[in-house]
Amino acid sequence: RAWDSVADAISIGTGERIELDRRNHSG
Repeated sequence: RAWDSVADAISIGTGERIELDRRNHSG
């Protein structure tokens, strides 16, 4: 289950990056 937590953390990190990218491009 350790890998599950890692995958969740990665998915959250990528999600935040995507949002930041959208803001930068839209701006």
